[in-house]
Amino acid sequence: MLERITIVKTFILSKLWFITTFIKIKTEKIKEINLMLFRFIWNSKLELIKRETLILPYENGGMNMFHLESRLKTVSLQTYLYIRKNYHRDFYQLSIKWLKFNLRDLGLKNFNLIPYGGDIGIPETYQFIIECQNEFKNYDKKFCSKNYTSKKTYELFRKPYEKKSKREDEYKKINWTDVYNKINDRSLDSNLRVLNYKIFNEALNLNIKLSKKLGEKCVFCETHTETRDHLFLNVYLLKKCLKLL
Repeated sequence: MLERITIVKTFILSKLWFITTFIKIKTEKIKEINLMLFRFIWNSKLELIKRETLILPYENGGMNMFHLESRLKTVSLQTYLYIRKNYHRDFYQLSIKWLKFNLRDLGLKNFNLIPYGGDIGIPETYQFIIECQNEFKNYDKKFCSKNYTSKKTYELFRKPYEKKSKREDEYKKINWTDVYNKINDRSLDSNLRVLNYKIFNEALNLNIKLSKKLGEKCVFCETHTETRDHLFLNVYLLKKCLKLL
């Protein structure tokens, strides 16, 4: 699973970020891409952990998977900030035509003489830039005067979509950062890290979830319902196996 997330981020999404600099990806396409990516990550149609949890950083209980919509907004906003820094170059004169009033605070020379493309017929790319700019103002109205990195921008865009574990509300005295860091200990084999993560999030393919096909009974004791706690805390045979590890 970790390897698949790395493949997605390195070889697939990196190309998507580049394309987003020039074109806006429609909502329907984003949903399709998301569906394909998460099916690849899980190697199944069944997603055992919510996407809102997977997008969290390791230290917050996630698997550091990109949130697609937030990342696309980040690329768009960073493009806008780059245009602001380089508006005097000939390459960006077309951008000034469509973003004229969004760049007004830069003190553009002969402002009234600069042609304006208008609100009607504005390319979707520039329309998306304006939308992202307006949304980001909800987090910081003076963001243009600050040096926002892509990482910080992405974190702010991602925040409304994050969903932490319910256990954090149930056990508030626990240092959850330490717990998550131990689960994702980088010195461990990646398969073991994923197993730890799935056990913690009750994301194993147990009979209680597959009862329609296999029934709910535990495959070891054939008496009790096969749940995570029963499997790892109560089954005698499994306890003996774990001692051998």
